[in-house]
Formats: sequence, C-alpha cells, structure tokens
Amino acid sequence: MKDVFNNPRFTTTSRLRRTTAGKRVGTDWRLLILIAALLIGTTGSVLAAAKFVNGLAPDWEQPYHYTAASPNGGPGPDPNNPANPFAPTDQWNDWCAPTAAANLAGHWADARGVPVADTTPFDSIPFPGSTVGWGVGPSWQDYLADSNRPLAQVAAGPLPTNATDIGWYMDTNLGIPYDVGIGVMGGYFFGDLPHPGTYLKNTHVGLQTFLNSRYSFSGSVFWRTGTRGLAFAGGVDPTGGVAQIHLNATSAFNEVKSEINTNRTLLLSFYCWNPIPMGPTLPGTGTNTESAFGGTYYLWGPTPSPPYTNDEDEVWNFHDDGTSLGHIVTCVGYIPQNDPDDPYHGTGNATDWVIVHDNWSTTARNVIIPFNFLGRWVANTTARPWPTAAKFVNGLVPDWNQPYRYTPPSLNGGPPPDPAAGVVNQWNAWCAPASGANLAGHWADFHGWPVADTTPFPGSTFAWAAPSWQDYLADGVARPGPTNAPGRPPNRTDIGWYMDTNRGVPYDLGGGWMGGYSFGNGAHTGTYLKDIHAGLHYFFPPPSRILGQECWVTNWVTGTRGRVFFAGWDPTNAPAQPHLNAASAFGEVMSEINTNRTLILSYLHWNVAAAGVPDLPPDGDSECDFGGSYYAWSYQPSPGNPNAEDEYWNMYSTSNGLGHAVTAVGYIPAGDVLDPGPSLQMGPTDWVIVHDNWASTPRNVIIPFDFAGNWVANTTVHPEIAHFTATKIELVAVTNVVISFTGIPGTLHNLEWKSDITNNTWSTAISNVAFTAGTMQMTNTVDSSVQQRFYRIKATD
Repeated sequence: MKDVFNNPRFTTTSRLRRTTAGKRVGTDWRLLILIAALLIGTTGSVLAAAKFVNGLAPDWEQPYHYTAASPNGGPGPDPNNPANPFAPTDQWNDWCAPTAAANLAGHWADARGVPVADTTPFDSIPFPGSTVGWGVGPSWQDYLADSNRPLAQVAAGPLPTNATDIGWYMDTNLGIPYDVGIGVMGGYFFGDLPHPGTYLKNTHVGLQTFLNSRYSFSGSVFWRTGTRGLAFAGGVDPTGGVAQIHLNATSAFNEVKSEINTNRTLLLSFYCWNPIPMGPTLPGTGTNTESAFGGTYYLWGPTPSPPYTNDEDEVWNFHDDGTSLGHIVTCVGYIPQNDPDDPYHGTGNATDWVIVHDNWSTTARNVIIPFNFLGRWVANTTARPWPTAAKFVNGLVPDWNQPYRYTPPSLNGGPPPDPAAGVVNQWNAWCAPASGANLAGHWADFHGWPVADTTPFPGSTFAWAAPSWQDYLADGVARPGPTNAPGRPPNRTDIGWYMDTNRGVPYDLGGGWMGGYSFGNGAHTGTYLKDIHAGLHYFFPPPSRILGQECWVTNWVTGTRGRVFFAGWDPTNAPAQPHLNAASAFGEVMSEINTNRTLILSYLHWNVAAAGVPDLPPDGDSECDFGGSYYAWSYQPSPGNPNAEDEYWNMYSTSNGLGHAVTAVGYIPAGDVLDPGPSLQMGPTDWVIVHDNWASTPRNVIIPFDFAGNWVANTTVHPEIAHFTATKIELVAVTNVVISFTGIPGTLHNLEWKSDITNNTWSTAISNVAFTAGTMQMTNTVDSSVQQRFYRIKATD
C-alpha cells in the first residue's frame, strides 16, 4: 500500500500561511506525520467522484483587500476609520457573508446567465474582466461593495431604487463607522443592535432581498432562499417547503450534494475559520470550469480562544442560533466519504469534504475541508429561482388607513377621531372610500390621470381644512351636507360623500350629519355595496378634454360583479354580469392587475389572523418593493360584533351589503411557488394582495381570495378614451373609405361604425391598429348593401 503522499491523485505543497498570531510559519509536519500514519492511498483515481459546479464561480476576497491602486480597484483598508467598539474591524472587514453571496450571485450571472450580478464573464484570477471602478459607478464587481451605498435604515422601509452591495441587504456591520461622508454601516432594517459581521438569521433574507431586487417578477422569476442548521432554520428549503433544521450529518451533507449536483452554489456557515493546510492537493481537471483549479486539502485547527483574533479580524460568537456570528463561505463542490478523492477512504475515518471559496487572502482558491457536522458546521444557506405567475401592479399604490387615524399632529395631518360622535364616529367605517382613495391615487400618481392629489404618495399632503385632504380620502370644513336628491356638489369633495358613506352619523365639525350623494338610502354605518361603483363613477370627473391631444375622455366606466349583486359595466364595457365561479371572479382580478389597474374587493367581514408562514420579502422598485404578509380568514363574526375599526358588517351579499372593502394591488395564483396553501393544509389556493385600510395590519396583506366563502364582489374602474377629429375622409373605388387623423403615439386605435345615428351600438370595422407617430390612416371596405355609415375613431386603453 502507498500513503497519501505517493498517491498520483494527490501532490504535496509547501504553501505557507499566516497563523492567528500573525506570523508566517511552515506546515506543522508533526500533524502531517500523524495524518500519514492514518491514511491509506490508492493506486488509481478512475472512480474518483469529487464534484464541482459547472463553469467558474468568482473567488472574491473581503473587499478591503482591493485597494484603489490594485488592478481591480476597490475600497481598500480605511486608515481614517475612527476608533469604534469593534476595532480593529473597519467598515469592509467582517464581510464574509456578503462576499460569499457575491460569489454565489456571480456564478448565477456568469455560469448560468441570470443577470443578478456583473455579467462580464469570469475568466482568470482574481476577477479582472469584471470591473466597475471603485467610486465610478453605483456598484463594484458583483455587488461585493458599493461606494454610493444608501444609509442604514432606522425603520422598515422600501429598498434602494438602485441595487447596492449585498452587505447592505444583510445589514452587515451595523453601526460600524463609515467615513466616506455617510455615517455608519448597516442597511436593511432587521431591528438589531449594532454588531460586526452578519447574523445568520439575516443571511438568507438579505440574499433573497438582493436577488429579488435584481431579477424577479419582471422576469417571471422569484428567488427563494433558506437556511437550515443544527439549531436555526428560516425561509424555505430547496424543494420550496418550509425550512427545517438538519437532524444529522446525512441530511445536511445530502443537501450540499444535491445543490452542487444541480449546479447551484450555496453558502456554508461555520463557528469559526481556522484551517490548517494538510499537505496534499487535488489536481485540476478540464478547462474553463472550477474543477480546472483543483484544490488544497485543509484540516480544522484548534478552537480559538477569546479574543478570537484571525486573519480578517472577524468576530465570532460561537452561537448556532439566529444570532450566530461565524464565518460564511461559498460551496463550489464536495467529496463524499470513501471516495478515492477522500484521503481517509478505506480507513475507519472516512470523511465528507466540502470544496469552498473562503474569501480569505491567506488560503488557496479551492479550499477542501471536512464538512464537520458536529464540530464547526452551523448551517447551509441555499438560493433558487422559481418560476412564478404572481403579479403586482406597477408603481406605488397609496396605503391609506381610515381617516380618523390621521390626527392633526401626525405626519400626514388629518381629521382626528370625534369624541362627540359616539362609538362609530364620522370618519370610521370608512373602508370603501379609503379603498377608492387608494385606487384614485394610483391612477393619479402612476398613470398620470388627474383624478386625485397628484403629488406622489407618501408626500401627498393637503392640510386638513383645505378643500381636500390627500387623494380625497376625507374633506374638511368645505364638505357639503348630504343631499336628498341625486346631483354632484359644485366642488369636488371626499369619495365618501359620493358613496353616501355613514349617512346619518353625526358630524359635529360645524354641525350636521354625514352622508352625501342621494341613492334613496336611510341612515346606515359604512357603505352599501351597490353604492361603491356608483359613487366612484360620480367622484371621477365628468367628460373632459385632455390638453394637447385631440382626444376626449367620454366616461369613467365602473361596475361591480359578485355572486349575487352586479351592476354597471364590466372591464370590456359590456353590462355587468354575475361571477358564477372562482375562475371567472379571480380571472377578473388577474386581468385587471395584469393591465396595471387596481380594483376594489368586497368581503362579508375582515376578521383575519397572521397565517404563520414566512412573509413575501421586498422585491424591486414598485409596490412589490414592500413585500407582503400572509393572513388567513378567522371565524365569521355575528353581525354587530366589535372590531378594530368599529365597522358594521351585516353579512349580506346583496346590494345593501355592509362588509369590508379593500384595494387589490396584486395576486398569487393557486399552485404557484408563492402559494403556501398546501403547507397550511388548505390545498392549492388563490391569493390576493391588498391594502386593507386597517392600522393593525401591514401595508400589503396577502389573503385567500375565498370565492365560495367570504368574498362578495369585485369593483372595477377604467377610463373610456374616446374619439378623434378626422382630418380627411375619402371614398376610394366606391367600396373603400380612407380616414386620416392624428392619434396618440404608441396607442391602439379602433375604427368603429354604425348605420343608424340614433343607435347607441357601434361595431368595430378595424381593431388593434397600432400607431407610432405622425398622421395615421385607416381603410374600411364598405359593404355596398349598407346605405349609410357613421364612423368614429377610438383609442383604446
């Protein structure tokens, strides 16, 4: 038999390394003699099964190693960093988790073609082809570091408009001074106290938030990440199930093998990082792949003692829970125990090995080290893109709570609760007008239609007692009293007036009663289902000309469609019909969101509870930027039961239903990767993402659509853009009518006709005619049997 050093599969190395004391020493040959005595080699390696991911994975070191003068540029050490509680850790030190994640993102970009990082192919060591100069662009090399990083969040909020370094999303080095004029390090708000490095619990969340901000719904992909360790689990596992802890080494190492076999790198977390070169190396094989670099075998050194000084000044707390601060590396391969590439194969010490990029400058590119499940290993973190059909509307949608929540001293001002008005005050039970204000605000702020305050939300403020208050959610002293006959007031007022909300509730700001447009109702608390779409129709402005265009808005088309009650028009401008099944009702929701229109959903009640599954994390620069929280329906209350907003629910699905109205801003279809129904024992479930106007819930509530249970109706709104001035009409060859006109660039136009001027039904002669710029012509072949035709040209929305 031959020992490992005579095995042709291995070679020795005299590589020197820096010890934890900072001195350069030779390899500990006493340790190697002991290893040699234990090892039994093999005469060949035909069956060797060391496995690497395909392609190349970046091998970033922690960013302070890249000085401004280096070939790659970079932040470099910060000699001006003032003393801090974590000295000598500077702002770019303790950066193992973001660096490991930058390697993972770079592999997805360079080897898999998924644009989550700098997409310049990795082609040599270190990474010279992939450079945006430090201080030149908004990001630097696979988002490892950023010179223009945003401030750390002090409360939960939206993501940066432009993607920044991965450490920002992981809240790495929270509180460490950053002296490039922007205060201290940290980033996405997790509610933590200052700390060096990255908490284990924040690693997968930050990675997922970063990946989704780079490539997600816009590409019909949503990233799911999860961490599974000895004592901590969070997110999802690689199958999409809720992450569970690994109970044994087989489970943990099998996850590593499965990810590498499917060509996905993953992150491994360890209590500390004190590898000692073992001596042999694994020769490289192939070209243009990670395996071409081979690897160097290492063993675990002694467990360090406080203060845990090490090559990168990392701080390790030796926890294995969510607050673990250890060392995180990028796994690019593995060697299973008793494989010919396992130096211990054939002995009683057969060992599982992982091949990693460890982001230290003192080690080889590919470090091969024992997996050490019950010794140094803490957790695996996986990342996987999933196809999704989930969808948010584009842009931001206001998220108004019911108006009595906005007291005068608050940031938004507003009407306070009215202590003289009884249990249900004048601004309570305001769910339908609040939902309408959200809808109107989206049309104003994103689509540019002047139907509400057009200052983008949340800076959209008129002081209370001005003519209107923020998207016409409420109105001050100028609010007219209720009418006893149909008719608009001379000046626009709050949406609740048009919906006749809270008719008969005392309003003591100047005397009088609440209510508004007369629908022949008696006193009631809240808004009748039948009055929601009708009130919006009257609130939205009457026909008016769009300045600068030969185009007229003839009407705002509104309608409500439920199982029992239906009225107005559907989104195709046809008379509203009932929804007879879930496919029809939820299909309408999907269609409206897909065409970037919010809508109002009505429910019998709003008795909800947190579903107990992970939140949908923030994603992108739109409404999805706020993510969402899953909720489930609780028990159905009896009519009149108290609730968080003192709403009155009569549990009717008819025209006089008084339930709860919300604004739909997105959806998740049943069976989607983001559908947690099966894990909640609900089976595949359709979900809607809504702003629910309650102060006790988050911005985006994700709730089962519940067609057969709590759902009552959909209310839709859209403008009917109408007609143009024809500049020329010609009759060519008797049978062809050619109409010339100037239309709206980039908009579809239809030529419509009718033979009887008194008939209100128009027929489409030519549809889906695209117009790009300049004048436009439409030609219609005329049926000689028709004696006359009247034409109009309509731009479709």
